[in-house]
Amino acid sequence: MHQYVHGRGCRWQFLLTEFGFRSEAKQQGKCGHCDRCLKQ
Repeated sequence: MHQYVHGRGCRWQFLLTEFGFRSEAKQQGKCGHCDRCLKQ
């Protein structure tokens, strides 16, 4: 939870990776919808 809140990367990528969808997270790249992606 700490990494999710304080991380600097895409939140959607983080969740995909944490739930075992590493390849999908790498294929997708940044989501463009979460607060982290919108700030960049």
